[in-house]
Amino acid sequence: MKLGSTGPEVRAWQEALVARGAQLVVDGNFGPATHNATLAWQAAHGLPTTGVVGDAEQQVMHAPAAPSIRPPPMLAHSIPLVASKYQLRVPRAAVELIVLHCMEAAETSTTAEACAQWMATLPESAGKKSAHYYVDSDSVVQGVLDHHIAYHAPGANGIGIGIEHAGYARQTREEWLDAYGQRMLGLSVQLSARLCALWHIPATFVRAADLQLRKPGITTHREVTAAFGKSTHTDPGPNFPIAWYVERVAALMTAQGAV
Repeated sequence: MKLGSTGPEVRAWQEALVARGAQLVVDGNFGPATHNATLAWQAAHGLPTTGVVGDAEQQVMHAPAAPSIRPPPMLAHSIPLVASKYQLRVPRAAVELIVLHCMEAAETSTTAEACAQWMATLPESAGKKSAHYYVDSDSVVQGVLDHHIAYHAPGANGIGIGIEHAGYARQTREEWLDAYGQRMLGLSVQLSARLCALWHIPATFVRAADLQLRKPGITTHREVTAAFGKSTHTDPGPNFPIAWYVERVAALMTAQGAV
């Protein structure tokens, strides 16, 4: 369809433009007004501004709407504590690392609470395990106080704060960054920014080689295992969007004047 075309297909195109805000008379005639509205629509959607409606225009116009992503909740000033059964209540003066994990548990709105409760009553047969924080799409629960030591990443326990996330190490990047994941990670970003500011930790990703040099920053259990070989865990997996995450921590700290 183009300038001068007529018929029911033109009428359908005009109706679609009007539904998206164009000011047109729907009459089935592809006149100058429809031509200009088409040019504006093409420009807004990154298509060549030809004024001609072909297959590409039809596909974009009628593509399913992307699901809306609700913004993450604001991190509460006071985070509820469900004390983990296994922890070292020995005060430490410094923290150098934020260590990111995943819980190997389903993405639900109560996963953080459920995992924290499980860690509070962990049987001896499960071994000593704990983390400082558990995060899902709606909540954060603390399991170990920041200045105490959790059993979360052997090799970095003494200097690290462990943050567990709902989800699985096998997830793809797209699964980590779906609607649920962006709410959860957005909440976790707020938590990491707060912790980095409190403990003077730089918002930079620390790989295994730098962990061996005792460089501070944000890392993953996968990197800790590669650095020290004291665990077989590789969570939160190879597809966890660590660069996306760290960039947002750094930006939030800058916005808050923490750096």
